Amino acid sequence: MIGDALIADCVRCYANLFDDATPLMRLFAARFSIENVEITPANSLQEFFLESVDVYKLADISRRQFFDKVLPTFEKIARRSNGG
Repeated sequence: MIGDALIADCVRCYANLFDDATPLMRLFAARFSIENVEITPANSLQEFFLESVDVYKLADISRRQFFDKVLPTFEKIARRSNGG
């Protein structure tokens, strides 16, 4: 878990330096936040998901299923924000 926490911190640092993280980085940070609610800020999931998303259902799926389900959405959001 320490390695995951370090990666999540690196994602935050990257986002602070470059104004956003890549979709894959955001995916990792989102999953980390879901899996470690006891050490992540209470509002940390709000930056990844809309209110209409049932985050607790996402917590019950495997990491692979999470990757397959959520990454395409994060990629669409990134394309929209980059004007594409």
